[in-house]
Amino acid sequence: MRLTKNGSINDIGSVLEELIVDFLLDRQKGNCDDCGQKLTQYQIHHKRYGLDINVYDLSLLCSECHGKYRKYKRATGLLRTI
Repeated sequence: MRLTKNGSINDIGSVLEELIVDFLLDRQKGNCDDCGQKLTQYQIHHKRYGLDINVYDLSLLCSECHGKYRKYKRATGLLRTI
């Protein structure tokens, strides 16, 4: 998971990323944070970037919703499967 746009912190480690995703899935009840659809695949959406972000600055979105935020017809980037 990328924490900053300039890449100064590029890898938080797979164990920490798994904990964050589990927390977000639980908080969002397994649904996309935008459309509410049940997630089978997701992308991690940064509401903001920076060195001081926390889990409340992140959400899990389906690829269609993530694409809307990125102004593409579909999302780019890593699509993860639950």
